[in-house]
Amino acid sequence: MLPGVVGDSSDHYVTDLVYEANKRGYTAVVVNHTVMKKETGTDMKLLDVCSQSTVKQILGQLREKFGSDMFAVGFSLGGNHFLRGIGDCENG
Repeated sequence: MLPGVVGDSSDHYVTDLVYEANKRGYTAVVVNHTVMKKETGTDMKLLDVCSQSTVKQILGQLREKFGSDMFAVGFSLGGNHFLRGIGDCENG
């Protein structure tokens, strides 16, 4: 799952979907756009919204770990990133 650009794994729409996926036997993976650095108290960017390289890398790692049968859920801009990333992975 990829939340919207201002969302993260602690938002209710994400936690509710993770709960429902787990209840049905799926392993849910949430990719946040940013993470808080404890040392400085500032946000560190994990996902560049202009580049697909991170999404492609994440999808590749998930495919290696879990196999080729995956479902991707993206919310808002996160959905756009998944769609572009999946298309790029399929085309090379």
